[in-house]
Amino acid sequence: MKSMGLKLVMVALMAGVVLWMGCPDNGNGGNGGQYFLNVSVGEGVTGTPTTGAYSYNAGDSVSYAYSAQAGYSGLTVQLDGTTIAAAGTITILNNHTLTATAGSYDVRGDWEGGLTDANNTDPFEITFTGSSGSSGTTSGGITGGPVGSGTFTTSGNVVNFTCVLTFGSWSFTGTMTTQNHMEGTWTWSNDPGNTWTFVLDRV
Repeated sequence: MKSMGLKLVMVALMAGVVLWMGCPDNGNGGNGGQYFLNVSVGEGVTGTPTTGAYSYNAGDSVSYAYSAQAGYSGLTVQLDGTTIAAAGTITILNNHTLTATAGSYDVRGDWEGGLTDANNTDPFEITFTGSSGSSGTTSGGITGGPVGSGTFTTSGNVVNFTCVLTFGSWSFTGTMTTQNHMEGTWTWSNDPGNTWTFVLDRV
């Protein structure tokens, strides 16, 4: 009889442990939430809730708000694959997936502006071409003057590009303050000790 009683106690304890382990974490140190909200926040997006898995009871309301960081556009927020507003409230009724994504500024296209050095500002035009907005080739140069070609890469709103001419290469590092305006610094391989400025606008 004692052996049977001990077995029943052990079974009851094990069942309790299994039930306790099966309760999802509510993200606040407790257990007992009935449904999960799985959140994925992509590069270039800021806001809450952040990436993670949260559990809630049926009927709970969850506030969310996201925005694209500088250099990113096309913010898309989706709940269970359906696009929703960038900020709002979700009512938990089932397991849900919340995602927020954005894309880097796309530099591809034609730009024109000016290069400023120690003596003057020269008109400058350049075209960015590529299969994606993150890397590709350049072509351009002084308007009405020498032209060349090179490469470009982007990360967020930062653009690095080159233009190689017969008398040397120019290296540029710029920031897209908007999708249609860029400014930064440039150097000439024949005079690497000096750095000058440039301003370009999308044509």
